[in-house]
Amino acid sequence: MLAEVNRTGDLFFDSAWLSSTLRGHSSPAVAARVQRFLDELPAAYSPQLRALLLQKTDLLFRAARAQAR
Repeated sequence: MLAEVNRTGDLFFDSAWLSSTLRGHSSPAVAARVQRFLDELPAAYSPQLRALLLQKTDLLFRAARAQAR
């Protein structure tokens, strides 16, 4: 859906929306699901959106690693 919103410009895409969606999540299970999503992105996926996803999921992955210790 991110690519569609970004492509069509139907909505103003604000990276804060992505941060808000992930905020409060820190479990290894959520991090694993997000990692699967990232791993399954098509090769032609927008490099800018891929980079934004990686940036906005960084805190989730750090928190999940800390919980797994």
